[in-house]
Amino acid sequence: MVAAGEWMELSRLVAYADEFARSQTAPFIVVGSFVIGGLVVAPVTVLVTAIVLTFGPLHGFVYGFIGMTLSALVTFGLGRLMGRQLVEHWSARLYRLSRNLASKGVLAVVAVRVIPVAPFTVVNMIAGVTHIRTRDYLLGTVLGELPGLLAIAVFMDQVTATLNAPGLGSYLVLAVSAIAIVSAVWGLRRWLSRRADFSNEQA
Repeated sequence: MVAAGEWMELSRLVAYADEFARSQTAPFIVVGSFVIGGLVVAPVTVLVTAIVLTFGPLHGFVYGFIGMTLSALVTFGLGRLMGRQLVEHWSARLYRLSRNLASKGVLAVVAVRVIPVAPFTVVNMIAGVTHIRTRDYLLGTVLGELPGLLAIAVFMDQVTATLNAPGLGSYLVLAVSAIAIVSAVWGLRRWLSRRADFSNEQA
């Protein structure tokens, strides 16, 4: 029997990740994990990071995109089924978010994907309760997911490259990449916050 400490060895974990990545069922397991994660309110960023590290930036991005979108649709559907009484038990902050989603449509959905006003699952269910059209919700979800997914994929790819070939040059590239990504996300959040008027939800 393998000792507990050996399971935690980095090389062993990497080998298991590589073996899993080559499995034909891996994409289905990954997408399913996003759906299950959405139902239990698991941190989406952690899931995406783990998948990018396991499958690489390209496949990790694709699997993350499919998984997040499907999870968003499933939890949106749950909000539709549970109905407006779900919102009545939430705070005034979430009620304002519900009204904003209903009134601003696609732009509001994009904004809540980029601006962390509430957990991913909660936002999806609130959207399901509102009168927002499914088409607008799906379009806003797709547009809002892309910046974060791209940022994680690019950054983790650079982290992996730095670990594989450490040196002053790779560290500088990693630092510049991190600054550029943070600046881009910050700028996008400020622009969306002004356009979607989410200042009250973030207070």
